[in-house]
Amino acid sequence: MIPVLAPLLVVLAGSGALADKKLDAAAAELRAAYASGTRQAQQKALDAVVALEQPGAVAIVQAHYATASQELRASRDAIVQKTFTLERKRDMLSVMEVRAERDPSLGDVVARLRSETGALGQEINELGTKRRAAQARCDDLGDATERLFARFSASTTKKAANTLWEEAEEHPEHGVRIAAVEMLGRIGGKGTALRLHKLMAAVHRERMGKKKELPKLEAKVRKFEERYQREQDQNEGRASRASQQQYEAVKAEPAALRSELHKLAFLVSAASEAGGRSLARAEEKDLAKSLKSLVKLQGSSKGKLRLLTLDLLAAADSDAVRAKLREMLAEEDEPLARAELIDALARLRDAEAVGPLLSTYLADESWHVRSRAATALATLRSKAAIPVLIERLEADEGRVVTDVRRALESLTGERFGANAATWRRWWKDNAETFEVPEEEPEPKGSLSAEEAIGVTFFGIKTKSQRVLFVLDVSRSMNFSMVPRDNPTDDPNRDPDWPQEGEDSRLEVAKREMIKALGGIGDGGLVNIVMYATDVWSWREDGLATIDTETKSGIVRYVEALTANGGTNIFGALQYAFDLAGVEEEADDGGEWSEPLIDTVYLLSDGRASVGVTTVSDEILSYVRERNRTAGITIHTIGLSGAQDAYLLRSLAEQNGGAYAAK
Repeated sequence: MIPVLAPLLVVLAGSGALADKKLDAAAAELRAAYASGTRQAQQKALDAVVALEQPGAVAIVQAHYATASQELRASRDAIVQKTFTLERKRDMLSVMEVRAERDPSLGDVVARLRSETGALGQEINELGTKRRAAQARCDDLGDATERLFARFSASTTKKAANTLWEEAEEHPEHGVRIAAVEMLGRIGGKGTALRLHKLMAAVHRERMGKKKELPKLEAKVRKFEERYQREQDQNEGRASRASQQQYEAVKAEPAALRSELHKLAFLVSAASEAGGRSLARAEEKDLAKSLKSLVKLQGSSKGKLRLLTLDLLAAADSDAVRAKLREMLAEEDEPLARAELIDALARLRDAEAVGPLLSTYLADESWHVRSRAATALATLRSKAAIPVLIERLEADEGRVVTDVRRALESLTGERFGANAATWRRWWKDNAETFEVPEEEPEPKGSLSAEEAIGVTFFGIKTKSQRVLFVLDVSRSMNFSMVPRDNPTDDPNRDPDWPQEGEDSRLEVAKREMIKALGGIGDGGLVNIVMYATDVWSWREDGLATIDTETKSGIVRYVEALTANGGTNIFGALQYAFDLAGVEEEADDGGEWSEPLIDTVYLLSDGRASVGVTTVSDEILSYVRERNRTAGITIHTIGLSGAQDAYLLRSLAEQNGGAYAAK
């Protein structure tokens, strides 16, 4: 019996809805078909359930849909994670094959990597088969739901819909609630979008209530991590078993709470997507009425709920919604709301938004809005944007120049850096014949035309002069940059330590750090966050304004860094956002303020091993939430085969940054 399905059907079997013998028989046939039948047999059994036209049939379909949708999400997530890991292993294999030609002793490592890449490829293929099967079940069950509701009378429709609403609003399992929400989005109906918004708001308030407990709990964890780090520093990286057990006990409650917040955030997102889908499918009169109510709610809401309402609208593929969002953008005074509205129009692929973006928002008073406008024009694949973006390279400064450059590269596939003169020459020669490709092309050319001014860290370049570096100084940073037997990163294995003539990861990171500091001019803002088991910063009272003396002081500090302890990636990111002045999400409706910095470089050589959470998806969820209003670009650098390629690459992709694997 499928875990989610079993308890739900046991309950349903004892209810009046499943009392009818025909319904019981149809439910049994469908269970058998999904247990071992072909898709044809499954569809036949599903048709038999639909043909009964009973409200209880909805509960049967919904239970199977809950299982299928969870399997679909799990397989999708696993494919992404394993694909990123596979790509990194293939890169390592290429490096090791070259090294093995000079050093035959590496033959066993090459053989192992070949075996691992082959096994990973097979796993991905098998997961792809599972994903396709789960997608097919979701499609069939969703279609069956729509057919059922199309056959119901008005009174039966109300009764059947109430079954789904009860599951969506009250079921203790998140997976079942999400499935019910998704199905409600498919069937739609009068007022469904508004009710899904109400559900979304209720779950959000539940999250906010739970979050109030976190600061005090996490403060205890941070205090213990400081003590834990001292113990490791004093004992060559080791800590007593008692300390490890105490640490796990201290972080157990906040870790469970972070996990619960992650699940609730997923439910909020599902309600938003389903609400938008329902709104787009609504009849014209109901759409107009619901849209009017949602816009009013968006205007009167506070804090994060206002943004969540925009998410729901942005999920509605409707010309009426696009027109309303453009109207809202034209009337909006608050910079954050303008930026979010621009994002919403980009999500909806609204071609009519290109004109206002070019004429107004690329020159907005807020860098935050200008940045979002440039990114939106790349998403909308606008040829008309190219000459305007070229001129913005000289009109703007700092981080926005980097965003404009990236938009130009996305639209053209060319790489002329921030050199406006070179871009102008290229455009003059190509304007008449050039067509923007539908998908972003792989960049070509070189960056030789780009002037030297700017920060470069492990090859990732930015014009920003407000930068925060987040450096891993865990014990494994003492290991060799040569990837002999990674990703084991075992300090008891000699091959992991640098051999004669080799650099440690820490030594390479220090050199790159000092080089990067050279790209920050006088007046720039900077700080460095170090993380191992504990997290601390070079300057603990905020950001430093760069001058010659300050830069020399940072260089001396970096040169003296040592490495010891675990890998607290969550704690490092939390500390970085605090330093940047990024507030945790709240419903106080307070005035939004721009972050103190606009660019972060995060370096890691391993997977999260300590911290309130070490789960990659929970870390990503936290950053997505915290950075939404800040708009900070996060670049990531992974050293060694032990890095969490999925986490680092996803952090960069989801936060407008670049990822470099070394």
